[in-house]
Amino acid sequence: MSNEKLLAFYNDRRKKGPGLIALGVIGVINWIVSDVLNFSALVSQLNIDIPAFKQVANTLLPEFGLFGVLFGVALLGWLFDWDRLTRTVFFLANAIATFLVANYAFDLLFSITQRSGNRDAAFLMINAVLVWLMNLIVFTIWYWMLDRGGPDRRGTPNEQRRDWLFPQDQAAIAGWENWKPGLSDYLYAAFAYSASFGPNDTQILSLRFKYLSMAQTTLSLMIVVMIAARAINLFTA
Repeated sequence: MSNEKLLAFYNDRRKKGPGLIALGVIGVINWIVSDVLNFSALVSQLNIDIPAFKQVANTLLPEFGLFGVLFGVALLGWLFDWDRLTRTVFFLANAIATFLVANYAFDLLFSITQRSGNRDAAFLMINAVLVWLMNLIVFTIWYWMLDRGGPDRRGTPNEQRRDWLFPQDQAAIAGWENWKPGLSDYLYAAFAYSASFGPNDTQILSLRFKYLSMAQTTLSLMIVVMIAARAINLFTA
């Protein structure tokens, strides 16, 4: 394949490339979180010593599972430019990931009263960090897929109405005339909501994004304020 064809292929596919990478990251984090949650629960229940951790983890290590299949289908759709299939897989995978994040958060919340000691505190803190990170990426993908009709439509005549108003949209700023938001912009906005639990310099315009941000902020509050705080309180000298 010539350099011109490779360049044309890259330019044609790069809009969905970041989302594909983010989907893979969610799959990996889900894989890790499911292992850590099962692992820490089993260790707490059986009071397994530190040297036995590796052996127990190996018995609990699952296959990449459903996300592996969805990622493979999304990769094929991306390679062959099957836009409708790729978009459908993104929505399906992210909907499943959203359910898993909520499930993990509530599992941790309902288990905090059953934990005690430094070991449980360490596991609870690790779980909270992983679930918080997964929550951040999942809602980043929602914003990236939905705003203005998605990455394929943003900046084109088919662009739909804005769900989010970025600072670069509000006024003519030198050097930003042809700017359009990318995945990193949605990641920053989602991070600001998860970290500050409220509005930031990116204004929400649509009702659906208000509901999404409420769900994201609620999960983030649950993870940080209740679960992580409980983990810190469990640590003893």
